[in-house]
Amino acid sequence: MQKRDINQGCKAGDMPTYPGTHGARSGVFDHRESVLQRHQACPSKGLPSYLPTMQRLLVRHYIPPSENLPLISNSIRSPETWLEEYTEQHDDLPPILMAQLQELAAMKAVDDIRLLLKMALDPSSSHLPVLLSWAYLVDGQLDQSIKSMEEHLYDIDEKVSIEGRYQLSDDILKLLYPIHYPSLVQQYAKQASISPYLTLGLVRQESAFNPKSVSASNAFGLMQLLLPTAKDMVKPGEDKGISKLSLIEPETNIRLGTRYVAFLNRLLEKDSLLVVAGYNAGPGAVASWANKK
Repeated sequence: MQKRDINQGCKAGDMPTYPGTHGARSGVFDHRESVLQRHQACPSKGLPSYLPTMQRLLVRHYIPPSENLPLISNSIRSPETWLEEYTEQHDDLPPILMAQLQELAAMKAVDDIRLLLKMALDPSSSHLPVLLSWAYLVDGQLDQSIKSMEEHLYDIDEKVSIEGRYQLSDDILKLLYPIHYPSLVQQYAKQASISPYLTLGLVRQESAFNPKSVSASNAFGLMQLLLPTAKDMVKPGEDKGISKLSLIEPETNIRLGTRYVAFLNRLLEKDSLLVVAGYNAGPGAVASWANKK
């Protein structure tokens, strides 16, 4: 994620207001942290100019219907099970087509899936972009699946990408806000005493669930960790041999990434906005903003 200029000035009242959290069906949905409203008083010169970036990041967070709900209950168990649910909810889809898609998905025949969809469905069909996004899921391209759904929603109406996602159906929400690596996220978020849904939001924003993602600034893996930061998160007695290669391993990356979020939580007094900003901009810059409040 590209960093914004954090040195521009502002005056009180420059900050826009944001809606609060909306309700949801699956527990995976768009929301705007109400904590943003606490910073309308323009607490520093750096933070307000950085808020457009943070607003877009926070909108990608996951919120549970219940803090005690296991992540696995909202996750996509497999592309085939997602297609079964989609078929049940949309009786206008030809049964023969859906059966063929199931067979092709079992064979991982992604090119054939795409060809079949484009031949069988009208280009204007609302099902086509959704099922093409699902095809990326079949192919294991989790990041491209999310990206294609984002582009589709933006093409329909730019506002859907910001305000209206909580109104979307469960099957589409599961493509937009998938829960991958649920066991690892739940395990290490619990160990770090942070929300697993905050963890998912960061993973989605930083790498879109691509464990091999590498940024221009040499941040690696699911949670886009810099190597020095990752090494700082290693506890005494643990293997110190953290490398760029080990950071593309999902378990290592999530284990160290959640510890880093916990570190920011303590440093920034559990202020959600500052924690997320600190994850992106660095704790030094954000701590200085917080001290100027």
